[in-house]
Amino acid sequence: MANTNGGRRTKVARIIDEYELTGMGARLEAAWTGESGNRQSLRDLADEFNEAVVESSLRDVESTPLEFEVSGTYHALSDESNADATRARRRLEREGVDVDELESNFVTHQAIHTYLKRDRDATLPEKIVIPGNERSNRSKSSRVVSPLSQSRRCHRSPRLVNSIETSTRCSWTCARFVRTAVPVSQ
Repeated sequence: MANTNGGRRTKVARIIDEYELTGMGARLEAAWTGESGNRQSLRDLADEFNEAVVESSLRDVESTPLEFEVSGTYHALSDESNADATRARRRLEREGVDVDELESNFVTHQAIHTYLKRDRDATLPEKIVIPGNERSNRSKSSRVVSPLSQSRRCHRSPRLVNSIETSTRCSWTCARFVRTAVPVSQ
């Protein structure tokens, strides 16, 4: 892991060390860059990371994480507006987990991005240029599209793209896509 940010550690790097999440950095990088063939969104990676933090917290207080539904507990805590969050907090407190500290160690998708870029020097695969719209010079002659955003149209966006790859979240983070076989014509 190369730390190129002048000695300052990112929150994600600090939490990986604090919670002894061995191999998490490599897993995050491989999932984000698509080493295994499928890329995961930064939001999905943040959820996965935060669930690992919950699981590690339970292990630290010598509780068996299998007694808890780790994913459900994390999602209940991250949605503080419902009764499930209160139940999850109380259950964790009974087990001896400092819930306020735990929640303060949850990270956002942006923290994951910063960690991957600064600490891991990770880069995404190159973008594919499709005739129609090039963003770099704002002309309408070609369009730059990430391989994972192709073959999808967000339910909020009227723009269609050529079909090549599989799904990822849309730019509005709605996670809803509509398949289309209609080619782009501009």
